[in-house]
Amino acid sequence: MYEMEYEWFVRRAFSMRLGNSVDGRKGDPAGLADADYIRRFPIVYAKVGTSYAIACYLDQLHDQYGIKENFLTILGNTGEVFLNRTLAVNTSEELLQLISEFKARYKDIKESLDGAE
Repeated sequence: MYEMEYEWFVRRAFSMRLGNSVDGRKGDPAGLADADYIRRFPIVYAKVGTSYAIACYLDQLHDQYGIKENFLTILGNTGEVFLNRTLAVNTSEELLQLISEFKARYKDIKESLDGAE
């Protein structure tokens, strides 16, 4: 049931950016928060959902911490790296691994920014 990790990743991103809970499958504006995109559909749909979610998470960091001298230093090329990797995956397993790696990196970035305040 690892496919739900994709769905929750996308749901959380949209919920965070919209400021309210995205309830249920396909509850986000683009209808991409659905584990079926990993299970039954061509991987391109899940790649789009994951890419958009990554952009949401990174934009939230920018909004939360504002433009600070160390923001880009801490962030580095995280967005570019993960977006490029998302577009390059070929299997759902690769995509789910990438989501896991991004979540760990996001947590590290947040902790670094919290510590820099």
